[in-house]
Amino acid sequence: GAIEIGEVLKIETPLSVIDSFAHELHTLQLMSIARLGRQGEPFDERVLARVATLHAKYPHLTIAVDGGVNKENVERLVEAGAVRLVVGSALAEFLWMKNR
Repeated sequence: GAIEIGEVLKIETPLSVIDSFAHELHTLQLMSIARLGRQGEPFDERVLARVATLHAKYPHLTIAVDGGVNKENVERLVEAGAVRLVVGSALAEFLWMKNR
């Protein structure tokens, strides 16, 4: 009864790890930070090439990016092929500023 099947890859994980089962995936989330579990970690620019590579190789995948996503990099992520963007600290900062 699953609606979507997905996987998450850390920034250091080779993209080739999904080659044998990519045809079964609907979504793939790429982490764009090195240290997981903390708000405010710096965005790792390497994810842009990773998104573009996956988008070209597996056009059926819905590609998501999580970590360091903000107004400075969102356009480049979308241009590379990402369609889901996870925003944590940028949204928290916006809400904090709004409610000051």
